[in-house]
Amino acid sequence: MSRRVCGWRNWIGERPLGDGGAPRGAKPSPHLPRALRWAQRRRVSRGQALVEFALVAPIFFLLIFGVIEFSLINTSIGAYNFAAKDAARIGSIAGPTNAAIDQEIVALVNSHVSAVPAARTIEIDIFQATSAGAPTGLEDSYTAAGVAIGSPTWPYTLRNDGAPANATQSPFLGVRIIYQYTYVTAILSSAGPTLILTTTAVFRIEPQEQSAEVAPTLLAQRAASHELRIVAAAEGTQPPHRLCASALPQQEAER
Repeated sequence: MSRRVCGWRNWIGERPLGDGGAPRGAKPSPHLPRALRWAQRRRVSRGQALVEFALVAPIFFLLIFGVIEFSLINTSIGAYNFAAKDAARIGSIAGPTNAAIDQEIVALVNSHVSAVPAARTIEIDIFQATSAGAPTGLEDSYTAAGVAIGSPTWPYTLRNDGAPANATQSPFLGVRIIYQYTYVTAILSSAGPTLILTTTAVFRIEPQEQSAEVAPTLLAQRAASHELRIVAAAEGTQPPHRLCASALPQQEAER
């Protein structure tokens, strides 16, 4: 035992000691007690784990926060796209028949996006569009609270639904929503803490007045056809369209 200790002391005198009690850059000596050798190996293993974690951690957290951020952005985009389409559909159905349709559109948009956590509505525009969806210059703009921005230039009375009075107007209604998304994790906020996004939906205005004029004529035609079938069934004959259909095979056979 004394020989091993003396040999270890002589070896220490030749080279400087490291943190583990052995000379730096040297492998664990067989002359060290077993407890000291295990302690030195644990220190080396612990340092290696710290270095690996320092290399992997930035990539790991970048992926985690990136997934969270992009999920919130996609949720906001989906909610506002649906709100714009639903608002344009409501506006196209109402056409020129509802004086409060603009406020109903604003309320509908707010109800669809109220649960979106990281986005807020900046502006809601109700505009006249061409068949290609491009604005014609006539629009009504509102804040999220329903306050008009500037002077409205496209009142509901000028919205063309196919009636002769508005035949010169384009029969397409569009809703454009401008909203602001605020980054939650700050991973993508190098260009700024917020992101401005826009969504637009365009629908053709339903012919309200024209359909009201055509509906009685269609109902009268259907009632007359129904009465004809009732009379034919009572007399034991077939309606004209059934007579023509039954005569076709006979005519083909004669030919």
